[in-house]
Order: sequence, then C-alpha cells, then structure tokens
Amino acid sequence: MMISDDPLHDALDKMTRDGDAEDNRPRCSVCGEPIWDDTAVEYNGRLYCAECEDEAWRVIREEFISQV
Repeated sequence: MMISDDPLHDALDKMTRDGDAEDNRPRCSVCGEPIWDDTAVEYNGRLYCAECEDEAWRVIREEFISQV
C-alpha cells in the first residue's frame, strides 16, 4: 500500500479496498455480517460470528435434541 501526502485520499483508498475485501468474506448465518476474525463457530456448514455465538449454540442444541 502506497501512502501519499493526502490522508483523506489514503483513507478513502483503504475504505474502497476494505469494501472489496468484505465481499469476499464468509457471512454469519444469523446476522449476515462478514466474519473478520478466526473466532467463528461452524456447524453443519453454517458459520456464526462471535457476536452471534449464543444463538449458534441454541441452534446446535435444538438440532441435536431433535435428532435424539
């Protein structure tokens, strides 16, 4: 990344690049937001972000109980 003498240009350039990167990120099965960190929960091919982890465990418990 090149840094110029114009901080506004640099910030807009970074926002543009980050927006493109967002399109390539996996999405949370609950909230639909991109998952940026490595703390996601995956269950049956679905991903859950850290913020939705409680909901993920609720879904996992319900599905497990329905199979027993």
